[in-house]
Amino acid sequence: MPALSEFELEMVFIREAGVTAESPGFPAEVERELDRLFRPYGQWGMNRKEQGPLEMVVVEMKGIGPWCTEDEMLDYMESKSQAPVWENLQGYRLRVEPKEDAGCCKCKS
Repeated sequence: MPALSEFELEMVFIREAGVTAESPGFPAEVERELDRLFRPYGQWGMNRKEQGPLEMVVVEMKGIGPWCTEDEMLDYMESKSQAPVWENLQGYRLRVEPKEDAGCCKCKS
């Protein structure tokens, strides 16, 4: 069984506001890509803001995954990302903390 780590990931996506009527909207695009990449690993919340001509989506995510380091998680994201929404990623903060004896029904003595 691979080692498990807790992670916290915050991301900020920014693009010009003014989506067309056919578009599902910026938050929906971000949500769809996060669901595709992280559904089995974590839960997240999103906040959408508009400021002038810009639309911003802020994501806060926590979970448990198979990555031991921040670099491993970033490599996963880079190799699996497909949607153009990643072009709008303007910043992130990531913390990965390996858990000793992670798993159900484990107790330390």
